[in-house]
Amino acid sequence: MRTWFTSDLHIGHKNIGKFREIPEEFLEASGGDATLANTMWIQDFWKKNVTKRDVVYCLGDNIFTRDGLVAIAYLPGRKIAYGGNHDDLHVDEYRKVFSDIRGCSRHKRGFWLSHFPIHEAELRGRFSVHGHVHYQSIPDYRYVNVCCDNLQKNIGQPMITIEDLKATIDLRKETEGLDFYANNSRSTPELG
Repeated sequence: MRTWFTSDLHIGHKNIGKFREIPEEFLEASGGDATLANTMWIQDFWKKNVTKRDVVYCLGDNIFTRDGLVAIAYLPGRKIAYGGNHDDLHVDEYRKVFSDIRGCSRHKRGFWLSHFPIHEAELRGRFSVHGHVHYQSIPDYRYVNVCCDNLQKNIGQPMITIEDLKATIDLRKETEGLDFYANNSRSTPELG
């Protein structure tokens, strides 16, 4: 069993092509339909890497449409949703796909999970694992941006495992630096 983290999947977002750098292979396969290409990209990674015993934390702005619910419903793993500013369907709709729906919570490994970055006054010695800011970063080592855009840009995939997330947090605690992924050979000091 593995645990994964991601956010801002934007499944069903009609204008996602204006904001997201979708891998070219999926744009070509979709005939240039960025909304479909985005869904295909997420589904492709998910199907290849997530098993039915895995847990996937989706930290907000997950699904924009009822069709998007169908696109995620049959993917493997236990899915946990956090509400985001674009999660506008009724909660009953999300319950059909996600086993749990939350606003903000403290993970058992000692960090906060939410869509929005938590205000620094409320961190209380913990890290904020969040999405919302896409390619942007908060220039503070205590904030880890797990938006699928940020992850794809910096580690080459739209989700991160708990082991890699924990390694990142541990490295940041030691160095108070912003390197994203402890075992990544690329240095990306401006990441959040």
